[in-house]
Amino acid sequence: MMMKLKLSGGGKIYRLPSRNLHPFAYRKALKKLFITHPEYKIFHAHGNSASICMDLSVAKKCGIPIRIGHSHNTSCFIKWQHYLFRPFLNSKVTHRFACSKAAGQWLFGNHSVRIIHNALDCEKFAFNVKAREKIRAELNIADDEILFGSIGGLTKNKNHKFILETLVELNKINKNKYKYVIVGEGDLREKLQFQIENLGLKNNVKLYGIASNVNDFYSAFDVFLFPSLYEGLPCCVIEAQACGLPVIMSNTITDEVVITKNVKSLPIDDIGLWVKEMSKAFERTDSLIAKAEIGKRGYNIYTESQKLQEFYLDIL
Repeated sequence: MMMKLKLSGGGKIYRLPSRNLHPFAYRKALKKLFITHPEYKIFHAHGNSASICMDLSVAKKCGIPIRIGHSHNTSCFIKWQHYLFRPFLNSKVTHRFACSKAAGQWLFGNHSVRIIHNALDCEKFAFNVKAREKIRAELNIADDEILFGSIGGLTKNKNHKFILETLVELNKINKNKYKYVIVGEGDLREKLQFQIENLGLKNNVKLYGIASNVNDFYSAFDVFLFPSLYEGLPCCVIEAQACGLPVIMSNTITDEVVITKNVKSLPIDDIGLWVKEMSKAFERTDSLIAKAEIGKRGYNIYTESQKLQEFYLDIL
């Protein structure tokens, strides 16, 4: 059953049955939504694979004239399904969006796409001394300790186990100096906790869980780590740079996220190189400089949201 969750400023938010768990109920509810609201002229579907053709197919059958497919990744868990649906997807969309060039290629092949940046509020993620002190006190991190941080789901593609392996090597240099906090939740929590204990990292690594004040953690971190196996265009890497953080990420990530000079892109199969970079001295980039660079590259939410609104109005 569809349920209206919120009414604010004339907008409505609906919750539909899970597309993965209840695909037929989902399609039925989506169809009902379109039929009940013939005034809806634009359907904008976000996804990581061509399975969004299910949504776009319903929209097309219901006469929605403008159907946007929006790619947010460069891979998915069920690849055979993606490749099966991709030819059908391109016949259902009227416009193709992507967060990066690679994400566009993944979902739409050689078709042209409009890049819509995963933008952010730079002011929200600016460095904050008080937030740093508060979070580090909560985590019991001393001033002379190096706090590495990651933000994201505890899933296979985030590749957190790789960082655990690098920390084992860093412990050989100084077992009390380096700490690591992962903010996020996911199916691999128990497995990661077992690995942490099995590798002797119980005093070095913390699985924090969900946090409502994620922006404060960027201020608390000394270095942001992003060892993902694949991504579309990760917002958290840009958020980290907005806070002035040094970033070490895998070279599988598009260089479109490299905005400041404080980003290292390393191969994900070379633990020694990661250990070398993680053991260096780090300096933050000034938040004002980072904000200016992020704006120039098109990742400021205020300018990007205005562009999207103008597109909607123009296309109508």
